[in-house]
Amino acid sequence: MNLSEISLVVAAGGKSTRMGRDKRFLDLAGETLLARTLRKGRAAGFREIVLAAEGETEELRGVAETFGTRLAIDETPAQGPAAAIAAGLAAVTSDWALVLSGDMPFYDFDLVRILLPEARGERQVVLPMALGYWQPLAALYRKEAGAAFRAGIARGDRKLGLILRELAVREVPLTVDAGLLFNVNTPAAYR
Repeated sequence: MNLSEISLVVAAGGKSTRMGRDKRFLDLAGETLLARTLRKGRAAGFREIVLAAEGETEELRGVAETFGTRLAIDETPAQGPAAAIAAGLAAVTSDWALVLSGDMPFYDFDLVRILLPEARGERQVVLPMALGYWQPLAALYRKEAGAAFRAGIARGDRKLGLILRELAVREVPLTVDAGLLFNVNTPAAYR
C-alpha cells in the first residue's frame, strides 16, 4: 500500500480555546497553519484529502477549494477530535486514512511510510508513539473505525484514549525528532 491508495483526513476543529483565536489561520512563514498542512498533504500524493471541521465557514470553504479537498462537518458539535475523526472517516472513499491534526506544521509525511506496512489484517488503527505517548492525530485509521468514534460520542465518551481501547490497535514506536509531531495549541507554542 502507498499514499496514492489512502486518504488524508485533516482534523481542523475550530474551537482553539487554548490559543484564544482561530489557530487554523495563524501565519507561519507566509501561509496559514491549515494551508501549510493541506499543501504538504497534496504534494505527498494522497488519493483524496478531507478537511474535517466543527462547522463550515467561508474561510474553510475557500481553503478547501484552493487545495481540492472536501469538507466533512462534525455531526455533533463540541466533541473535539473524536468528532473530526468520525466525520473524516465517514467521508473518505478509501479503506485507510491518515488522520492528521491541522496544527502540526512540521509534520513530515514520510512518517506515513513507517506506518503503512502495519495497516493489515484485522487492525483498525496504526498508532504511532513518540516519547512513550500515543499520537492519535497522526495515525492511520481503517474507515470502519469511525463507527467506534461515533458510538463513543453518542454515549458521552469523547476522549480518544477511551475509544481507541475498543479498537484493534497496532502501536508503532517512532524514533524520530518529536518536533515533527509538535502541535501549535497556545500562544507560547505559536511564538
